Amino acid sequence: MKANVNILKKIAKNLFQYGSYAIFALCAVYLTLLSLFGSSSVQLKKVMSEWEPERLEQYTFFLPDSPWKHLAACALLLFLLCFIFSFMEKKKAKIIWLFVPFLLFCIIFVFGADLYPASDPSKILRIARQIREQNFEQFEVGGYMHRYPDQSGIILLYYLVHCLFGENDYLAIQIWNVLVLAGAYFFLGRIAALLWGDKEGNVQEMTWLFCLAFFPVTMYVTFVYGTIPGLAFSILAFYMELEYMRTGKLAYGIIAAASISFAIIWKTNSLVMFIAMCLFFVYDLIMEKGERKRKTLIVIAALIVFQRLGSWAVDAAMEGLTGTEVAEGMPKTAWVSMALQETGGTPGAWDGYSVGLYEANGYDYEKTNEAAKEKIAERIHIFLDDRSYGVDFFGRKNAAQWNDPAFGSLSVVDGREENGKKKLDNLCHGPLKYRMENMANYLHSAILIGVCFYLFLGIKKQKRGEMLLGTATVGGALFHTFWEAKPQYVLPYFVLLLPYCAMGYSGMVKRMLILWKERKKDREKTGKRCLSAAAGVGIICAFIGMISLLSGFRIISYTVHIQNEPEYLEQYEEAVQRDLQEYEERQE
Repeated sequence: MKANVNILKKIAKNLFQYGSYAIFALCAVYLTLLSLFGSSSVQLKKVMSEWEPERLEQYTFFLPDSPWKHLAACALLLFLLCFIFSFMEKKKAKIIWLFVPFLLFCIIFVFGADLYPASDPSKILRIARQIREQNFEQFEVGGYMHRYPDQSGIILLYYLVHCLFGENDYLAIQIWNVLVLAGAYFFLGRIAALLWGDKEGNVQEMTWLFCLAFFPVTMYVTFVYGTIPGLAFSILAFYMELEYMRTGKLAYGIIAAASISFAIIWKTNSLVMFIAMCLFFVYDLIMEKGERKRKTLIVIAALIVFQRLGSWAVDAAMEGLTGTEVAEGMPKTAWVSMALQETGGTPGAWDGYSVGLYEANGYDYEKTNEAAKEKIAERIHIFLDDRSYGVDFFGRKNAAQWNDPAFGSLSVVDGREENGKKKLDNLCHGPLKYRMENMANYLHSAILIGVCFYLFLGIKKQKRGEMLLGTATVGGALFHTFWEAKPQYVLPYFVLLLPYCAMGYSGMVKRMLILWKERKKDREKTGKRCLSAAAGVGIICAFIGMISLLSGFRIISYTVHIQNEPEYLEQYEEAVQRDLQEYEERQE
């Protein structure tokens, strides 16, 4: 019996530490190559046909990029980080003090811009207000809440905010976003310290530095939706789980269960994080014995109970407020069927197909489910019959989501600036927009290269929960391969990469500083280390060069070297120039 238990523990360790590491490594390297060889950007593209007038529609362009400029920028960043952390060590400075200007900037931005929500955020806030007015039309058959009952949690929370703040509810929500985002960043730093603080002393500070520098997330503080709170409470849950795995204290596990349940109420996609947490608690259950095993069983039970209790409480509260039973909503298969289709410029993006299918089947769940399954089967047959097209489809879909360096952060402001006190035309359409997109492009690649540094440095002596955030990221990548495609949806998973990125740069900076300090003491050893580093750089450059040379092969051009044809690239340049010209005309 004991031998069987030991075998099970060995299998679990290989699976959760080394297996998950290998899968995470494949995912990270793939995203890094995508980032080095190109980027995606959404612009208005002219559409012309014989039977309708010329119009503009949003189109995702796949733009070429030079890997060499990103590698050069990464080298410069390494030297800059060496200088920064060497200076900090001498002056005993702390990055955490930068949270003060960060908070001030975000609060000034929220009140200065005064951006009222648009699109889905506007709808859910309006429904929350209507509940207080005893207007329940959106809960009727065909209404928004009949189609999307999963939004009940966030609407209930916004109803409470509206009761407290009235017409200024949208500003209160944005300030809440600012506060929980700062908290999320703080706990990301604590996660890094928990995992690697004993090996890399400055990893917490490095994590905070990259968090504060990653400005696409900052733009989302004005986004009146569950994206930021859902991410923040998921990160808190991850931290508490890791603390539980370190100390075995039951309180940490219970707080982790409560936090992830609250995250799911804010954003149902946080179920991906929930599953990752469950997997690692099961891993802890297998590896431990005695009292600790019993505690882990209690925590796993709490996870499931809190999640179901949260769902039940939301439904019960909503039914009590509206007097209407919470609808079953559209079947999830309707979303998958849409996510597997070509939808204009972005494969698998929103085009209204799922709603149209639900309407066409008379809002009948079973009929819609059957029709969606037929469409899914049809698309799968197409992918299997033409495997090259299948690889191309999913390659473009992943590039559209993961390879937009700004992650749609400027689009959440665009179209709302007319409602603000501060003119944001330059940020949404002017030169500032394109400068920020260019900065985001370099930052995006730098973060992913940092993750690759971690993969090289962190392969040995992994801690039990080290792959928790990585597993959640891989889960998010898999989920959104078959779900609606949008950069906004994968942004939370990208944020989970920041501790790994910080660990990578922290390790590289530490080694470079040691090399510099010891250069005169042991010249021979220093020379060997420099030679090894040069060999490593040479291998990386040869690998990148080989991919560039093989870019004509479909397996490369459909996966990591994704670019539009020259005629589409010309249309992109025309769209940019048109945007800038219209901006200049508005300034006159």
